[in-house]
Amino acid sequence: MNERQRQIETLKKRLSPEQCAMHVGLFCDYQNGQPIPWERVLELVGAAPVFKTPRLKALEVLGLGESATAEDIKRTFRRLAKEHHPDIAGPAGAERMRGIIEAYDYLMEGK
Repeated sequence: MNERQRQIETLKKRLSPEQCAMHVGLFCDYQNGQPIPWERVLELVGAAPVFKTPRLKALEVLGLGESATAEDIKRTFRRLAKEHHPDIAGPAGAERMRGIIEAYDYLMEGK
């Protein structure tokens, strides 16, 4: 166990997961000197994200990451619409399709 891992374990014993994540977020990856991505920090301490913005939730529904472009969103929407269309996927697909359409509409309003 290296020094950073020991520090993380100590924080996990003393603080809530969210507090711990805030402290660990100040650490750097000592191998390459880059900040640790927030998602990795949360994974290290076993904390769930405190909140997700509506944009992140919509991107998650489409299975896309934060850096998705409008073109990525359109392409993914079309693919998912074909897969989950009620005529193809049945009643279960209809419910999923509603979520996909809501996410797409939200994301494309803000472009």
